[in-house]
Amino acid sequence: MGFLYKLFAKPVVTIRDVEDMAELSFKAASDLVKAFEEHGILVETTGYQRNRVFVFKDYLGLFG
Repeated sequence: MGFLYKLFAKPVVTIRDVEDMAELSFKAASDLVKAFEEHGILVETTGYQRNRVFVFKDYLGLFG
Protein backbone atom coordinates (compact mmCIF):
# COMPACT_ATOMS: atom_id res chain seq x y z
CA MET A 1 0.00 0.00 0.00
CA GLY A 2 1.33 3.44 -0.88
CA PHE A 3 2.31 6.07 1.63
CA LEU A 4 -0.52 8.41 0.61
CA TYR A 5 -3.09 5.76 1.50
CA LYS A 6 -1.41 5.20 4.86
CA LEU A 7 -1.84 8.92 5.62
CA PHE A 8 -5.59 8.37 5.78
CA ALA A 9 -5.04 6.01 8.74
CA LYS A 10 -2.44 8.27 10.42
CA PRO A 11 -2.84 11.87 9.22
CA VAL A 12 -0.38 13.39 11.75
CA VAL A 13 3.18 12.18 11.23
CA THR A 14 6.84 12.82 11.90
CA ILE A 15 9.64 11.96 9.50
CA ARG A 16 10.38 8.89 11.65
CA ASP A 17 6.74 7.81 11.18
CA VAL A 18 7.10 8.23 7.42
CA GLU A 19 10.34 6.26 7.54
CA ASP A 20 8.48 3.33 9.16
CA MET A 21 5.25 3.64 7.18
CA ALA A 22 6.96 3.78 3.77
CA GLU A 23 9.93 1.55 4.73
CA LEU A 24 12.44 4.18 3.61
CA SER A 25 15.72 5.53 4.91
CA PHE A 26 15.54 8.73 6.96
CA LYS A 27 16.88 10.78 4.01
CA ALA A 28 14.36 9.28 1.58
CA ALA A 29 11.51 9.79 4.06
CA SER A 30 12.59 13.41 4.55
CA ASP A 31 12.64 13.93 0.76
CA LEU A 32 9.18 12.36 0.45
CA VAL A 33 7.79 14.66 3.15
CA LYS A 34 9.38 17.65 1.42
CA ALA A 35 7.70 16.68 -1.87
CA PHE A 36 4.34 16.26 -0.11
CA GLU A 37 4.82 19.69 1.48
CA GLU A 38 5.61 21.29 -1.89
CA HIS A 39 2.38 19.85 -3.30
CA GLY A 40 0.37 21.06 -0.32
CA ILE A 41 -0.51 17.57 0.91
CA LEU A 42 1.36 17.83 4.21
CA VAL A 43 1.71 20.96 6.35
CA GLU A 44 4.42 21.37 9.00
CA THR A 45 2.85 22.53 12.26
CA THR A 46 5.64 23.05 14.80
CA GLY A 47 7.91 25.65 13.21
CA TYR A 48 10.93 23.78 14.56
CA GLN A 49 14.01 22.55 12.68
CA ARG A 50 13.96 19.24 14.56
CA ASN A 51 11.14 16.99 15.75
CA ARG A 52 8.76 18.48 13.21
CA VAL A 53 5.16 17.29 12.99
CA PHE A 54 3.33 17.21 9.67
CA VAL A 55 -0.44 17.15 9.17
CA PHE A 56 -2.55 15.89 6.27
CA LYS A 57 -4.52 19.12 6.70
CA ASP A 58 -7.14 18.84 3.94
CA TYR A 59 -8.15 15.38 5.13
CA LEU A 60 -8.37 16.39 8.79
CA GLY A 61 -10.34 19.47 7.75
CA LEU A 62 -13.19 17.20 6.68
CA PHE A 63 -13.80 16.25 10.30
CA GLY A 64 -13.95 19.54 12.03
